[in-house]
Amino acid sequence: DTVKELILGIPDALSVKNEGDQLPVQSAVWHSDSTKYVPILAKEGIKHEVGGRGMRGGLLAVDPISHNGKNTLQVLASSGISSDPIPRDTACLEAMKELRKENMLWKKDIKDHHLLYSSCYPGSKMRWEYLTEWDPDCLMTGTFRDLPLSHAIFQH
Repeated sequence: DTVKELILGIPDALSVKNEGDQLPVQSAVWHSDSTKYVPILAKEGIKHEVGGRGMRGGLLAVDPISHNGKNTLQVLASSGISSDPIPRDTACLEAMKELRKENMLWKKDIKDHHLLYSSCYPGSKMRWEYLTEWDPDCLMTGTFRDLPLSHAIFQH
């Protein structure tokens, strides 16, 4: 509630970038303790076109510190660095569920933004299972370097 009150009081804060040139929604996705704020930051960010028009409050904006130009959703789906992956996986999964509930994460995002590929690491097992249960067809249609997605699974 405190975060929501802050956003409502100072909505321009949603567009202020940190020293890594990240939006608040992008910065929040990298840490298990702040991942829970991603849905509210995105929801309010949509109202203020954070990240640009059609960028879903910064969810589709490329995260400047990600590898390979991943957007915020892809970073949320990928494993992240953690000595104990379970809390991170749980926090990201809960954020994804809330984004889906609020219609900010769509089934077509799984394929369009290669979320299944992004989640094929041991540290993102729960996210992988969630995405495959939501869209099992992506197991057959997903690709990795023009090869079936199973090649990415074996690599990671």
